[in-house]
Amino acid sequence: MDRQNRRVSRRYSVSIPCKFNGPDEQYQGRLKNLSIDGAFVEADECPAVGALGNLSFQSSKRQQLKIAVRVVHKSRLSGRSDEIEGFGLYFVDFHDESLARLEELLRKLAASQGSET
Repeated sequence: MDRQNRRVSRRYSVSIPCKFNGPDEQYQGRLKNLSIDGAFVEADECPAVGALGNLSFQSSKRQQLKIAVRVVHKSRLSGRSDEIEGFGLYFVDFHDESLARLEELLRKLAASQGSET
């Protein structure tokens, strides 16, 4: 089964600056898609698959979200002349406040985008 068929949550296209903070490393990138379960980060450098850390970014209300994550894959986006490296994240833990902010952001994205990506 390919990766796309395993996904159960709707993904939304975004372009939001973000940071991945691991125990001994920090990476900056840009969220390219987002769901209730995870995200894809476009970045020049990537943490190791399996790495645990925190993803932080600002929601639509300019409030900081911080979510515990695990890196589940690294990839290059095809179909572009300047292939960009990135990494997929699975959300492993939320503070209640972060979950509520993420759900609010996803509702706004659903209203504005209307279709899956």
